[in-house]
Amino acid sequence: MIEKKLFHEVPSRAEFHSAAMTTFSFDFHYFESQVLKVLKSKGVINVNIFVDASMLDQSIGTATGHLKSLSTSYSINGVHAKGAFHPKLALLAGENDLLLIQGSGNITNGGHGKNHEVFSVFYANKEEQSQLPLIREAWEYLLQITKATQGLSATKLEWMRTNCSLLHDQHSNSDQQHAFHQLEGNFNAALIYNGTTSIWQQLQTLVPNTVEEIKVFSPFYDEKGTLLSTIAAHFLTAKIDVFLPEQKGIHPYKMEANNRFRFLAWESTQRAQKRLGKHYKKPHGKIFWFKHGAIEYCLLGSANATMAAFGSNTVRGANEEFSVLIKVEGRNLLKELGLNGDYEAVVPKENTVYEEIENAFEEEKVASNARIRVLGADQIGSEITLFVKNHNNLMSVSIQFFNQWGDVLEEKPLALTAEKLKVKITNQQDIKAIAYVALFDDNDQLISNKQVVNNLHDLWNTNPSAENRRLMKLSSLIETGSSNDVFAIIDFYNTIYASKVGQTVLKTSGGHVGSNFSTTPELTTLTYEEAIESYEEEQKRNQLSNALASVKLWDSMEKHFLDIAKLEEEENMDDEEQASATSGRERPAEKTFKTSFELNSIKVLDKRRKEIQKFFNNYMLHTKQTQDLNSPLDLVDFATFLIVMKQITMFARCEVTFKLISEDERSKTVHLLPLKGEVPQLSNYSGVMIMMIGHFVNLLATKEIAQHTDEYYKTKLTHYINLSRRSILVGLALISKLYLLDKKVVKWTDVLAMNVLHYLGGHKQDLGTAYEDEMKSSLLKRVTPQEIMNTIVLWIEKYEGKAWEAEYYSGNKTGLCVVVKYIPSIADAKYLKLSRPGFLFDEDLKDFQLKELYNLRTNSLEKSLQKFKKHQKATRGL
Repeated sequence: MIEKKLFHEVPSRAEFHSAAMTTFSFDFHYFESQVLKVLKSKGVINVNIFVDASMLDQSIGTATGHLKSLSTSYSINGVHAKGAFHPKLALLAGENDLLLIQGSGNITNGGHGKNHEVFSVFYANKEEQSQLPLIREAWEYLLQITKATQGLSATKLEWMRTNCSLLHDQHSNSDQQHAFHQLEGNFNAALIYNGTTSIWQQLQTLVPNTVEEIKVFSPFYDEKGTLLSTIAAHFLTAKIDVFLPEQKGIHPYKMEANNRFRFLAWESTQRAQKRLGKHYKKPHGKIFWFKHGAIEYCLLGSANATMAAFGSNTVRGANEEFSVLIKVEGRNLLKELGLNGDYEAVVPKENTVYEEIENAFEEEKVASNARIRVLGADQIGSEITLFVKNHNNLMSVSIQFFNQWGDVLEEKPLALTAEKLKVKITNQQDIKAIAYVALFDDNDQLISNKQVVNNLHDLWNTNPSAENRRLMKLSSLIETGSSNDVFAIIDFYNTIYASKVGQTVLKTSGGHVGSNFSTTPELTTLTYEEAIESYEEEQKRNQLSNALASVKLWDSMEKHFLDIAKLEEEENMDDEEQASATSGRERPAEKTFKTSFELNSIKVLDKRRKEIQKFFNNYMLHTKQTQDLNSPLDLVDFATFLIVMKQITMFARCEVTFKLISEDERSKTVHLLPLKGEVPQLSNYSGVMIMMIGHFVNLLATKEIAQHTDEYYKTKLTHYINLSRRSILVGLALISKLYLLDKKVVKWTDVLAMNVLHYLGGHKQDLGTAYEDEMKSSLLKRVTPQEIMNTIVLWIEKYEGKAWEAEYYSGNKTGLCVVVKYIPSIADAKYLKLSRPGFLFDEDLKDFQLKELYNLRTNSLEKSLQKFKKHQKATRGL
């Protein structure tokens, strides 16, 4: 695998969704511009990076400026090791696929292109599992070396496991660790890494000590050649060639003379002749080759030729290292790797530059291991949750919050009283700017590692569950304007939610339909922030992903339509600048969801209309279920309603033509959802609008709206509320004008408008650009924008002037209602018969009437007196 195309060569057909990668050094900008971009193009959304803690500290700061995806598209954590955290492996997981890439290259421009590196790749899927034991062993190793990770970063690794069938427990690897696996023919492979035993111990058990030749290719050696001497002492009959890069790395220049060794120039190998254009490629691969008759062994990976990497017979290596030992017969691995050539002898040299770098790292490592360890930092709004270790109880420190450039945004005192702490950001403007945190003592000295802060809201959307992947795909299509499928959203809800809940039946004027909107009491009793925080509880994690789908989907829809509005505004300005006195520039077609499409027949249209009615019926069931929950209305509830409202408008705009009909009728068009029809049937725009808004008013009347203390969520909820109010009032005003002569429909629009203003507010000062934008996306063909605006103004004046009080009754949890009847009389009323859309539609009365009576003395609903008397009479008869 060519280094610079390392991830480009990953097959898209495998449908990977997650990646976990380890590296010693890390280049943020290279990763985001090259690696992350390619991974996303392959469908990978859950990305987890683990870096040597000391090296990560050096990279975080000015090197993170201008980043676009930090904290929002991937998580990155430092890993502490006694020596260097040095493995370089990438594990990609899909629902039924696993791919392991391991080698010598770090996640840097050098490691993926400018250096000479070596990588090996292993793959398994549902059908081909010969390499699965190796990959699963690598997965277990990854979990072991990252076990200290806390918070969302740990959860994201769990997402990887739970959404890959090949990582489930039933596939647990019972084979011995560090053992050869026959992959094909004479090709065998074993994983070698420092664990309970050292790499050196594992190597001795797998490679016979009677090998005849050994060749070592490494940029770094012990100065005294300690590992080389250890190799020579074990493999007594082997001749050993050691390849050294000129003026690069650290040579074993203090090693005692030994005639079994030859020191050769790396530059004399065929591989060294390969250059990147005119540039010299620095050797960074670590290869240990052994020859035993016709059998060759080759150790490839991260381990340099040092004792810190290999360890000894008694002590595991100080470094975390990961390599693969392959065993083949009848092949020429040196030639295949380009390591053959006319070798030239060299003398090991002292290289003070690299020695100073190595010594500086060692000093930094000692200091790093003595510091307090921040093992995770998760942000939700203004609150950051810290996970710390190696702290002294009641030790007072300060925590500093930094932006991407390393500028301090805020500093707060912090008492380290527990391993999990919560800290609030004071300045709301700093919330979105926070990139990482660190702890300092009273002398402003750094006493912890730097920890990148996970943006919980954004990273939660990288959950690779099947449902969320469908959501991400749909959201991406919507945001880019690539989706011309007007049914995509209702199909998404029908597919996702139908499998989540029982098929409860709700009777409405549209018929009996099963539920597709999932409502989970344990989740919806939480506020939005509390729901996100509950990710620590596995049961609520899956529930949360489903609930937040509406928020993610609506945000994508809103972004798309805002982009359209911006494009139209820019084109209008161009028209004004370029138009002549007689003509204007031709404008391209509107970039939005397709407003016309072709179906095979009227039968297909009828089927699609039934699916649409099912979607709206289920929203009404959803509101009924939500009313029974002890929770406030929050972002999810408003986002779901906004999606429903946008769908109504989109369906009403869609014109349908047919393929399989007569020539005379082929040119005729019909609307997917006609503007007018029988109200309140779900077969037309007006009927659907009145029914949906009526059921949304039921929620407003029976539940409180969430009160957020966090400025981010407070602002977001206010925005959703404003959007909901505008879309309702514009829709109702349009219907009011369409049914101007139908007093019954006008009465329904009036009472709904009063309820919306009563619960969501609204003033004449709010009218203006926002309402104009809303009207641009509505169906203003038969009604002028001014007529719409005039109707809304009259409603606001009516509500603000309290003129509605003489017309409607405001009951406890009933909303504003029309009084149909006073019982026994208007002068001595004890009960009221109330009406408004949202109540069950009575086919005989042709009105939305509440079946219960409203008791004026108890301010509660009771069964009708007629039914009550019948019940009493029947009871006495018994």
